[in-house]
Amino acid sequence: MRDPQATQADQSTRWAAVWQRLRETKPMARVLGMSWRRLHSPMLFLWGRALQGNQRHWPDGLQWSQHAKALAPIQDWHKELTQSSAPLERVDLGAGRRRTGRKERTTTVGALARTSLTPWNEVASLGRWLLTIKSKGRWLELGTSLGTTSASVAALGWEVETWEGCPHTLDWAQRGWQELNVHASIQSKCGDFRTLVKDVPSEQMWDVVYVDGLHEEHATMDLIEALKCHVEVAVVLDDIAWSAGMHRAWKHLQDDPDWRVSFSWRGRGFLVKAPHMEPQRFRLA
Repeated sequence: MRDPQATQADQSTRWAAVWQRLRETKPMARVLGMSWRRLHSPMLFLWGRALQGNQRHWPDGLQWSQHAKALAPIQDWHKELTQSSAPLERVDLGAGRRRTGRKERTTTVGALARTSLTPWNEVASLGRWLLTIKSKGRWLELGTSLGTTSASVAALGWEVETWEGCPHTLDWAQRGWQELNVHASIQSKCGDFRTLVKDVPSEQMWDVVYVDGLHEEHATMDLIEALKCHVEVAVVLDDIAWSAGMHRAWKHLQDDPDWRVSFSWRGRGFLVKAPHMEPQRFRLA
């Protein structure tokens, strides 16, 4: 017969894990996260301001209105995609639907856009954050989807490489980039991330790597382990509260000493090299 105290301890551990994961979701992080005003590092303070939605808090000298003008056509395209009823065949190499794991073979462009595209206000926040790192940097995205994030980063002046597992989805993205005239700054590859990462040249470097696909615990950890030697500044891991497994992956990655600073924001985890900084972790509102 099992020890009742051991059973109670197991239940407490499970509930603690559930609560930790819940705190990383967008609604809870807004309430329970730390204010950017409490950040002491000048670099992190600047990043925290850039990620805020209220323009009163944006960093001085960012000149975001000029960039917003360049992003306006992409914002319109983003909206058009969410309203499209065009059919779309899907090749899903990731974890499938969040609740069921089911992988749909057919959908519509609009349905995919509404469930997979990063909300526009968050695309803008990430764009402001990138501009605090460099005016022109190098970006790798794992999980192109319909291509609005890649297009936005390219429109900001960054060099973009993006990987997508579904050829039909990538085709939609590529057509959009052509129409928006950002295609010259975007290199795209189609295939399984776990295969593509093996072909990355040893000398290849990116300032920021954005992982927004696969959503499987061990595959995510393996990908970031393989890519970290190619990262100059940070890895951003989307959907860290997607599942219990993804949250375990996030917690595990935070323990890697190569990432001196780690923080979460709106359901995303930021792993920062920052060798000059003291190790720290926080959850940003």
